[in-house]
Amino acid sequence: MVRIITDSASDFEPQEFEALGVDYASLYVYFGDEEYKENVTLTKNQFYEMLQEKKMAPRTSLPSLHDIECLMKDAMEAGDEMVIIPISS
Repeated sequence: MVRIITDSASDFEPQEFEALGVDYASLYVYFGDEEYKENVTLTKNQFYEMLQEKKMAPRTSLPSLHDIECLMKDAMEAGDEMVIIPISS
C-alpha cells in the first residue's frame, strides 16, 4: 500500500483526510504566547473567532519533525510505501 502524508496546510477538514485515507501532521498556530495545533486543539471556526477577538496577527510554524517522523514510522512498520507532500517554501 502507498500512504500519502501531508500537513494541514493542504486545508482539508479532518473528516476529509480520514475519508481519503491521507495521513497529516498539524501546523502550529500561535496567538501571542499561546500555542495551538491546527485541527487538534484549534478548529478553523475557532481560528477565525480568535482573529476577531484578539485583534492580532497569528504566527504559524511547520509541523514538528517528531510529528512527521511518527507518521513515517507508522507507515514503515506497516510495510507501506509513502508519498510525502509538505507545504512548500
